[in-house]
Amino acid sequence: MWSEHVTLEYPYHFEEVLKRLSFDPLNVIQLDEKVIYVPLCIDEEQIVVRLQGIGTVQNPQF
Repeated sequence: MWSEHVTLEYPYHFEEVLKRLSFDPLNVIQLDEKVIYVPLCIDEEQIVVRLQGIGTVQNPQF
């Protein structure tokens, strides 16, 4: 398992994005923890990425 830390240089309201995506029942989202699980297929290997917002609107970090 690997972990990456990403910081954006501009404001980004990740909680609002999660709220919009939560209307789709195919998305797995935990609003209270600001987490979305994203299924990916990389080089024919199926993995699930856990993306968690840990910053603020003015200082977004994942």
